[in-house]
Amino acid sequence: FLRRVRGARERLVATNINDPALTYCVAGLGRVEDALRRPLRVVILGEYNSGKTSVADLLIGNGLLPTSVVSNTRVPVLITHAASAAVFGIDRQGTRIRVDGDETDPLTDITFQALQIALPLERLRRYQILDTPSSGSPSAFVGDADIVIWCTVSTRAWTESERATWL
Repeated sequence: FLRRVRGARERLVATNINDPALTYCVAGLGRVEDALRRPLRVVILGEYNSGKTSVADLLIGNGLLPTSVVSNTRVPVLITHAASAAVFGIDRQGTRIRVDGDETDPLTDITFQALQIALPLERLRRYQILDTPSSGSPSAFVGDADIVIWCTVSTRAWTESERATWL
């Protein structure tokens, strides 16, 4: 399918027709190509202590993420596939810095804006998981989402703050 979309975009470009509608179509097909090149992105949202990391851990299937009764996730954590396990910090400029204890890790006191955990799990070839902090605005994370999961504590009713967030 990716090859067919790319072919359609290239044929439109090759027409050399100067039309704004064609420009929008070419750009749209380019965005579809970008989306098809990467695995599905599952974004997990919710309020404090609603089980977001536990849900992410269930999707990974290996019990690898730290979960606690006390809120843990302070920055977004992206879990992706890689040939070997690694952890990266993402700084304000979007630079990935390996921070998993490998002897080549740079010594740094950077405050990271996000983390990326890369794992050699076959299922992560098909999808990525973004575990989000409760303090962030959901709108900051859903733009790249293919699937959004909202976590809420099952023993309480839908709260006014959840309703306000969704509005």
